[in-house]
Amino acid sequence: NKQEARSEEEARGIKDYFKKLLQKAIVIQCRRNISV
Repeated sequence: NKQEARSEEEARGIKDYFKKLLQKAIVIQCRRNISV
């Protein structure tokens, strides 16, 4: 089913997006902790 495949791709994209956001947040936190 094409629709299912597309939603699966979207879900994967969302996961990647959140992973990147998380990594960014972690990096920012680490930098803050180091500067303190």
